[in-house]
Amino acid sequence: MEHFITFSTVFLLIFGLQYEAAGSPNKATVTNGGIDYNERCTLKDKCKYTNTSCIDGICQCQPGHAIRLRGKQFLCAEIIQIHNIVTIEDHPWVIKNETCLKSSSVDKSCRNSSCNSGFLVDLIRKIDQDMRNMNNCTITEVSSIGSLDSSTNPPTWKTGIMAIVANNQTDLAMAPFGVKHLRVPELGKIMRFSAIFVHNTISATNFMFGFPLASEIIWQFDLMTYKLAKQRYLEQLLEKWFVNGTSSWSKKKQLTPYEPNRVCRTM
Repeated sequence: MEHFITFSTVFLLIFGLQYEAAGSPNKATVTNGGIDYNERCTLKDKCKYTNTSCIDGICQCQPGHAIRLRGKQFLCAEIIQIHNIVTIEDHPWVIKNETCLKSSSVDKSCRNSSCNSGFLVDLIRKIDQDMRNMNNCTITEVSSIGSLDSSTNPPTWKTGIMAIVANNQTDLAMAPFGVKHLRVPELGKIMRFSAIFVHNTISATNFMFGFPLASEIIWQFDLMTYKLAKQRYLEQLLEKWFVNGTSSWSKKKQLTPYEPNRVCRTM
């Protein structure tokens, strides 16, 4: 059976094994402080960790919280809302509808806007379905990744996505950042990168989201990237946007080319 190469095997092993360490629901492990995370419970039981409750017979994170790995410890952290996303048109990663954007009568929120579509838009909305982390979020459109002014000391980003990120005016840079961006020292001073959501060993290609350096949101995307890779949702997105394609995207507006490869899945 064929499948797409989509995800970083290294990340899957490191994060995935740690995430699965929480385990499938087992018999209740009761301590003086209560029942462990992801263990079976009853409504009369007390769950051990902060922000956990017995939900559907299992000690798990309360609504509005998600499991987070901090150091070697899991905790149920409050989900952080995204208020602004900056992006650039790059087919089929991000596709914009100019007519829609010029209208004053359409919903332009990150969650519901029909003005934007594409691989990355589908991905952030899928994450939002689980996290509900775009309750009051807008999208800022720019025309470039950004230009670096080397005449200043230190060099500064003057335009595009990078200037907005450098000035902490956004929560998420929605663009397919790759290895070439990791190799720019000045980027590392203003931006952090998420887990890899597309990984292709054949073409040595990786793609990630970008976040301001001080962002606390990145863990949510890493968690969901793992979960969606495991569910093979990322493969479905590649099939939809890069194989089947849609009439809404054009090669002329593709800034970041990518050709997905299929390999045999033996299990």
